[in-house]
Amino acid sequence: MIKGKKGHSENGSKLAENYLRKFDFLNEKDILQITKAIKNHGNGGKDPDEITAFLAISDKVDMCKARSLGNLSPIQYIDDYNLKLENGVLQIRYTISNNKGKEGLYIIPKSIDIPEKLGRKLGLKVEFYINNKLEKFEDREEYAGEIYIRKE
Repeated sequence: MIKGKKGHSENGSKLAENYLRKFDFLNEKDILQITKAIKNHGNGGKDPDEITAFLAISDKVDMCKARSLGNLSPIQYIDDYNLKLENGVLQIRYTISNNKGKEGLYIIPKSIDIPEKLGRKLGLKVEFYINNKLEKFEDREEYAGEIYIRKE
C-alpha cells in the first residue's frame, strides 16, 4: 500500500510492475502500457492515451467516506460511487445520504472538472448522477464555500 499523495503515481507504477510480472498472460508491452498509465495518471490528463485517461477519471471520482480523513473531510458525506460506460456515455454515480455530499464535490472541483475534460477528450458524453438523479451542477456558481487545494 502506498501512503500519501506525494509520489503516489510513480510509486504505484513501480509496485504494479513488480506485481504484474508475476502473471504469464501479460507481455512486456502490456506491462509497460499499464505502468505508464499509472505513472502518468496524476498529470491531470495532459494529452493522455485512452488507458491513462480512464485511470485518471477513476482516480478523480474515487471520493467517498471510505477514503475520508475523518469528520473534517469534505467527502465524508458521499456514501458510495460507481462508474458505468455504455454507448459512448460515461455515467458517474454518487450515492449521498446528506446534502453536504454535493458540497464535497464542489470543495474538490477536480472531481467534476477532470472527468468532464478527459471524457470529452475521449469522445464521451459525461453524466453525473446523485442518488440516481441526473446532476448538471447548475448551482455550482453559487457555491461560496471553501475550495480545497492539496498541499504537497
